[in-house]
Amino acid sequence: MKNLRKEKEIIKLTDTPFLNLYQIETTDRKGEELNYYFASRRKKEALKINTGENIPEGVTVFGVTRGCPRKLLLIEEYRYPLGKTVYDVPAGMIDPGEDGGEAAIREVWEETGMRLEICRGMEDFSGNAAFMTPGMTDESNVTVFGYVTGEADSRYQEDEEDIQVRLLGKEEVRRVVREERITTRSLYAMMMFLMMDEEEPFGVFCNAGSVKGEAGMLESV
Repeated sequence: MKNLRKEKEIIKLTDTPFLNLYQIETTDRKGEELNYYFASRRKKEALKINTGENIPEGVTVFGVTRGCPRKLLLIEEYRYPLGKTVYDVPAGMIDPGEDGGEAAIREVWEETGMRLEICRGMEDFSGNAAFMTPGMTDESNVTVFGYVTGEADSRYQEDEEDIQVRLLGKEEVRRVVREERITTRSLYAMMMFLMMDEEEPFGVFCNAGSVKGEAGMLESV
């Protein structure tokens, strides 16, 4: 696909610690002047429009319990822009020196107090960073899949976080989809969960060459 637009300049409009607003001076398809605005966690020189690279800033976690009947790990978190709680999956930023798997394990522990065992064989779905809302930000995430164990514990949450852990079976997941405030990524997670096989939940998604059965698909934590 041709790039019909020629970016002339990118201007940083704000200066805050975690997220900033940028303006792209460009042209539309007719060649007329256009100012486009987007937010980014990155410094100007590291913006993806400048580097052409897609290095993920964050990680999203899809976790189910090990025992049957399976339950899906969701969180109900207060979100400041909404002034309300919303159902989501565990997620967060990848810290310097971490890979996606390490960040996923840490985020699940911090947000829920539970442990994440990463599923082997899901690399096709975990390796390519997916963009969040590319019309508004250049942020991308990798998704990590696995099993969660242990008891929920809120003591490891950050001070600004207000999170309740929800381990939901299929009937309760259907209710949440119909009735609650949810994020797009949690909707997709719930749809995937509803289609999963109880005995081998990740089996249909795993690489053909991976070992079948949970024991062969787990990375020890």
